Amino acid sequence: MKSKKGKLVTFEGPEGSGKTTQIRYAEKLLKKKGYKVLVLREPGKTPTADAIRKILLHKNEPLSSEVETFLFLAARRDLVEKKILPALKAGKVVLCDRFQDSTWVYQGFAGKLSQKLIETMGDFATDGLTPNLTLLLDVPVSTGLKRAGGTDRMERKPKAFHEKVRKGFLQLAKKNKKRFRVISTTQSIENVQEEIKKVINYAFR
Repeated sequence: MKSKKGKLVTFEGPEGSGKTTQIRYAEKLLKKKGYKVLVLREPGKTPTADAIRKILLHKNEPLSSEVETFLFLAARRDLVEKKILPALKAGKVVLCDRFQDSTWVYQGFAGKLSQKLIETMGDFATDGLTPNLTLLLDVPVSTGLKRAGGTDRMERKPKAFHEKVRKGFLQLAKKNKKRFRVISTTQSIENVQEEIKKVINYAFR
C-alpha cells in the first residue's frame, strides 16, 4: 500500500445526484492506485450517528432548521472523532458522502439560518477539518428528485427548497474553486466517471 498522508475527499450535491454510485467508483480507482480507502456517509456510520440518521431522515415529525443543524453537527462530531480522524492519522483516504458543506447549504442557505454561525459551529464539530477535495455532483432539481424517489424526509421538502439547495452548492463551489470540482451527472455514467477519473488522477498524482 502507498504510504501517503491521509486525505479527506467529500462528495456533495442535491438529492438524486448519484453520490453513492460515484463514491464507489472513486473507491475502486484509489484502491487500484494502492491507497487504503474508507468510505463513509453522513449522517451515519457510528451507532450514535446512525440513531441520529433515523431521526433526521425517517421520522415524519417536522424539524426546524435549528434542530436539524444540531443533530447533523452531533452526528458529524461523532463520525470525525471515531472514524475520520483515526483513518486520516493512519494515512487512509476517506471518501465521505456529505460533510460540513451540506449543513451550510441545506440548513444555512436554503434553511435561512446564519451561515456564519453554521461555519463557526461546524469548525467546532469537525476540529477545523476541511476536505482536501470536494466533488460536487450537480443535477437539475426535477431530474434529481425523480431519481431520488422521495423516500426520506429531506427529499420530501418542497421543490423550491431544493432549488435553493442546488443554487447554494453552486455558489459555494464558485467561492472555493481550489477545493471544489463540479461534475454534471445529467451526462452518461461513462462520461461522469471519466471526469471523476481525471479529477482523482490529478489530485492523487
